Amino acid sequence: MKKIVLLLLVVLTTLGLSAKNPVKTVTIQTNGKCGRCANVMKTSVPTFQGVQTCVYDMATAKITVTYDTKVTTPDAIRQGISKLGYDADAVKANPEARAKLPACCRGEAKCGGDAKSNTKADEHKCGQSTEKAGCCGKH
Repeated sequence: MKKIVLLLLVVLTTLGLSAKNPVKTVTIQTNGKCGRCANVMKTSVPTFQGVQTCVYDMATAKITVTYDTKVTTPDAIRQGISKLGYDADAVKANPEARAKLPACCRGEAKCGGDAKSNTKADEHKCGQSTEKAGCCGKH
């Protein structure tokens, strides 16, 4: 009888543990607000280990990430975003990665170039042609 009770306890415990959902969602405030920033977030963050999905809101510069808690943590996701050159909540952008971003992504110029730039009519600070995917579309 003890063996049956013990076996039943083990089975119920195992079922209870497997029923817990290891998937969670976190929303992270970033500082990228142009089309190129959105494109970087949408294409790079899903490649982070454990990330299942992400949605980037360009208007608020917030990214909502669904991730597997058994594989990653919100802090690891924030560190990954920092390595892309963007702030992620209180985690500051990696300075070397940030320096490689176009001026608009660094907040140093409006997307679309500025009066001091030598951009062509069909290009701007995003580094994208106005006709290419990833262009912010603000001209």
